[in-house]
Amino acid sequence: QDYDNKIKELKKFIDKNLEVADLKINLYITACNKHCLSPYPSYIIEESSVGVESLALINDFIPPVGLLQHYLKKTRKFTPNEHVINVLHWLLITFTEPSFAKTDSNNYQNILSKVEHVSNIKLPTHMFVLKYKRLNEGLWISERSNLETKFAFLPINMEYAHSVVHLGVHPQIFTEGKHGLGIYLTTDINCCLQSIAAQWVWGKSMLGIETQIMLLVEFINHSSVITYMENKAICKEQNSSEDGNNSGMFYFLPTHKFVRVRYIMLYVKTPSTLKPKSSKTIKDLENLHKRTILYLTITLTAIILAKRVRFASMAKNIFSNIASLPLIKQCLS
Repeated sequence: QDYDNKIKELKKFIDKNLEVADLKINLYITACNKHCLSPYPSYIIEESSVGVESLALINDFIPPVGLLQHYLKKTRKFTPNEHVINVLHWLLITFTEPSFAKTDSNNYQNILSKVEHVSNIKLPTHMFVLKYKRLNEGLWISERSNLETKFAFLPINMEYAHSVVHLGVHPQIFTEGKHGLGIYLTTDINCCLQSIAAQWVWGKSMLGIETQIMLLVEFINHSSVITYMENKAICKEQNSSEDGNNSGMFYFLPTHKFVRVRYIMLYVKTPSTLKPKSSKTIKDLENLHKRTILYLTITLTAIILAKRVRFASMAKNIFSNIASLPLIKQCLS
């Protein structure tokens, strides 16, 4: 019954938030692969080296979101296994704050105009807005008091995005720079992009498989915030506008309490070929996913057997015999 309820909740969420689901899974899997997952589903799998390896195996069975949506409709007998459902329910349903929403590309320019002295504008491929509950937002307003706030860009490595969007900007991502250890922000988009390398992320994502991520944050302009015109900690090389001067502003924040993430901006270097609304794509994905699961099952069987036999060559022979079965060969072809 619990499994069926989770299926219903996931179906409802994904039907309304397909691209949001893709993004959250993308950030989660990237964090898993880099061994820096926080928050962690400790009530599902223990937080240990063995637990992390087990979680990685479960992640391999997560299908692309378009195919997942197709499976959750229960139009076919094939459905994701219970472990996959538990992880996805934890990730997509349990975390109710902040909520994510895809932003229409027609609004990108207006959103970027929130940044005072924004320079070297380059529109993102995708943008998502983060929304907080009234109580949480009230605490932020209380922290702000009567001080003004400003907007700026925060470059971040993809593997830390999962923790930052769910836990807020935290000291673990502080940068050492000319003003010490803290948070360095900029209003120069190009400079921000130069400071972070494009990363290969979840290969099943429809948003893109090689991506740079940038956060548009709102920060309290406290008296301890330092404003200046150049920052080697962020910018690899000084950017120039048409008149030859760097027009971007830079800010140093000594504490994470002054910052709130408002938007996630994705710059895709290598786009995905997945198109979830195409029936042909769904069929191709279904065949590919079944072959992947079968291959993983065979591989795991071989690993388990390898621990029980005396010689590794015997396990190799067992694997070869299984893979040569007519049914298996047909599925893997």
